[in-house]
Amino acid sequence: MNKKSLIIVQIIIILALFGALGYYFYNEYYVDSKNNNEQDQSVEPQLEFAVLKEGVGQEVIDIWQRDFQLAWQARKDSVDGFNMSAWLTLGHILRQAENYEEAIKAYNYVSYMRPKNSPSFYSLGIIYSSDAYQDWQQAEKNYLIAMSNQPDDLDYIQSLYELYRFKYKEKKYLADDVLLEGLEKNPDNEFLLALLANYYENEGEKGKAREYYLKVLEVNPENSGAERALDRLLIIN
Repeated sequence: MNKKSLIIVQIIIILALFGALGYYFYNEYYVDSKNNNEQDQSVEPQLEFAVLKEGVGQEVIDIWQRDFQLAWQARKDSVDGFNMSAWLTLGHILRQAENYEEAIKAYNYVSYMRPKNSPSFYSLGIIYSSDAYQDWQQAEKNYLIAMSNQPDDLDYIQSLYELYRFKYKEKKYLADDVLLEGLEKNPDNEFLLALLANYYENEGEKGKAREYYLKVLEVNPENSGAERALDRLLIIN
C-alpha cells in the first residue's frame, strides 16, 4: 500500500470513529434526555405550599394551607389513583397564592392525565396571560385547547377574546372571530352579542355595532345598555 492510500485509509478510520462517537452521544444524551422528559410528564409532581402574594392575612393563609393539605391527601382517591378534582384544587390554591410555578406543575399534570379536560388548560391560560408571565403564545395555546374540549363555555370564549383584544396585539384582528365562533356554538347569546357590539363600536365599525346591538334587543328587549348604545351611535352619526 502506497503512502497516499495509507493516508486515505487513516482518514476513513478517523471519520468512522467520529461518527461512532457522535452516534453514542446522541443516544446517550439526546435520546435519553427526550425519554426522561416524556417520563417526567407522567410522574406525579411534588408540590410545595408557599404564599407569594403580598398582603395576605394569616387567617387566609391558614385556610389555604388546610385546604391544600386536604386536597393533597385526597389526590389519589379514585379508581385509577388520580383525583382530578383534588389536583385542580391544589392548582387553584397555589394560583390564588400567586405561587405560579407550583400551580403550573399541578395544572400540567392534570392536562397530561386528562387531556380532554378544560379547567386545567383554562387555568394555565390565566397564568400565562397574567402580568407576572405575559406569555401570550402559551396563553393562546391553552385557551384554545380548553375551548376545543368545551366549545360552548362562555368563560373560555371571553378569556381568549380579551387576550386578543387587550394583550396579544399582534393578533387583535382575531378578537371578533372568537366571538363570532362562540355565537355559532351559542346562538342568540345575549352576553356574546353585547361583547361583539361593544367591540365593533370601539373599533369604529358603527354599522356592525348597530347590527349587533339590535340583535341584543331582539334577544332581550329590556336591555337598557343596548338601547343607550344605539342612541349614542345615532348621536355620533
